Amino acid sequence: MHRFTRLLACLLAPAVLAACGGGGNGGASDKPPATVVPGDKPPVTVAPSGDWLSIHSAALEIGMAEGQQSAFGMDISLVRTPSQPFNLGIVDGGGLIASSEVVAGAARQYSATMRSAIDLQPGTHRSTVEVRACEDDPRVCAKPLEGSPWRLPLTINVKPKADTGGRMSFAPAMAEISMQAGQAASLTVEASTSTVLGEQVHVALTDPAGILAAPVGVRALSDKQFAATLVPAKGLVPGVYTSKLEVRACADDPAVCHLPYAGSPWTLALKVTVLPADKVKPLPVLPQLGPWSTYRGNPAHTGYVPASFDPASFALRWQRLFENQDGRVTAPAHDNGLVFQGVVTYRGDRAELVAISEESGADVWRTSLGLMSKLNPPAAANGKVYLTSTSREEASLWVFDQKTGKLLSRQKMDTQGRYALAPAVLGDTLYAPNGSAGGLSQFRADGQQPAWSSTLPAFADWTPAVDASHAYVYLDGRLYAIGVADGRLAYQVDDPDHQWPSYSGGTLVLSDNQFGFVSDSGRLVAFNLARRTHAWTLQGKRVTTPSYAKGMLYLFNNTGGTLEAYAPDSGKLLWTAAKLSDPADPTWFDQLVVTDNLAFISSEDSTLALDLASGKTVWRYALGGKLSISDRGMLYIVSRSGRVAAIGLQ
Repeated sequence: MHRFTRLLACLLAPAVLAACGGGGNGGASDKPPATVVPGDKPPVTVAPSGDWLSIHSAALEIGMAEGQQSAFGMDISLVRTPSQPFNLGIVDGGGLIASSEVVAGAARQYSATMRSAIDLQPGTHRSTVEVRACEDDPRVCAKPLEGSPWRLPLTINVKPKADTGGRMSFAPAMAEISMQAGQAASLTVEASTSTVLGEQVHVALTDPAGILAAPVGVRALSDKQFAATLVPAKGLVPGVYTSKLEVRACADDPAVCHLPYAGSPWTLALKVTVLPADKVKPLPVLPQLGPWSTYRGNPAHTGYVPASFDPASFALRWQRLFENQDGRVTAPAHDNGLVFQGVVTYRGDRAELVAISEESGADVWRTSLGLMSKLNPPAAANGKVYLTSTSREEASLWVFDQKTGKLLSRQKMDTQGRYALAPAVLGDTLYAPNGSAGGLSQFRADGQQPAWSSTLPAFADWTPAVDASHAYVYLDGRLYAIGVADGRLAYQVDDPDHQWPSYSGGTLVLSDNQFGFVSDSGRLVAFNLARRTHAWTLQGKRVTTPSYAKGMLYLFNNTGGTLEAYAPDSGKLLWTAAKLSDPADPTWFDQLVVTDNLAFISSEDSTLALDLASGKTVWRYALGGKLSISDRGMLYIVSRSGRVAAIGLQ
């Protein structure tokens, strides 16, 4: 039995307490009650002379499911202590409370955890509970203290079991692991609930077939989300192993689970395929593809991969969850069979550069970068990994060896402390934002002193688009074309409809017919680079950065709800995809990679493949995030939580 526990948000309601103290005059007041608001909490009805006691609670309305016992609580403070000994308790005459547990806090502070009756039928149940301060037993309270009792309404809403059976879902929906005999492998599964189950939830996973190694690595991601790392047991011989994993959510110890939450237990199918050493499918390089070297794949930032893929062949090769989930994982770069990602923790700002094997998903090397708050995504080319750090204290261009992770050089840079996108690499030159007042620098592949630097306005979140003659930057409503030979401004073009939205720059997408495109303030702006003019503007509804592929411009419109294709030279609408999301999943998409026959699109929750000929969805995966495709035909999805899925497309 493997357990992961999460203390969930407290649902506040009456609790039974027992306490001793002194003071007060005794006797109940016969004056009309008055309303007192303790702090910024909801009002509580007390007697005028009983203001020595404060009840800190939200509205006493509890939601639960049939057959479930819900825990809830309340805090009580004494403004002053009565002189005579007394007992403090809570009495419910409606039979909605089954038991309580008293916890003594600091001086004059009391709290209690209550449990509802387990046999409440579906519907709404109401009662009035009394907070009593008495010299005798609060259940009798023949000698109440002044102000006692304080009355609070309690409402418990009970849903039928039929309405709660689907409260937990899994991603992926089936746990599948494919591995080579003797190879280490793992799969991270996330369990999500549609609602908060209760105040204190213990979740456990059991494998009756004994396929998994113990202990299972687990963590709580949020009040409604948990993760478990499944590791196959050592010594599994080649073959196919299946099991039905049982997932329990209980208010008590899951080993006994006398108090299960509604819908528990759930089952998750597990399949582990162990292949002989000579049967593991290799990952050959696709000769028509290059490495995914920088932002959107290449220095033109087209987001285009020149290959066709068959959705029937798609299969998860590996999946992992970075350990430091309280931090940030950058977008990846891919080269020479390796995935490069930067990781920064929020606790301590410690940063690392990680190289991961495309074959297995295992770490090849990790390099510590020390304390760092602003680490940008890496670029990969020429057998090296390039990345920039742009907080004022450690602003640098870092260059590492791809095979070993050895630091080859570190060049100091100027910065205003803003984030940037991955450097752009073209041949043996590298281009990155650099300059205390804003600017662009060209570096040689070794990352040493810049060959030149050009001054530009100071904006964040951009990288240049580069071709053989110019580096192009869009900042503050203006296109700048910088000559790659000398770093001088060759020309600039104004965006006639620009309105300043923020200090974020724009990154151009270049076509093969001398056009450049940028998303700015929800519009798409096109420039004719050959004529050095503004070409056209699409005034859509939150238009995103486009992808350019084979004479077609693809982009999201309507706040990420529509995928459209346009003619790059005229801005004419040529094609609209079928509806992207199901009515039950109204997510918006903002990530786009286009191949010869498919468009891969992603939201925060899911990734889809659309057939470009029909515009219909032909494949779906239950994880969303940043997308990239390597030259070995691997689709990578990097979620906001740091989960990485590697999907084989061959």
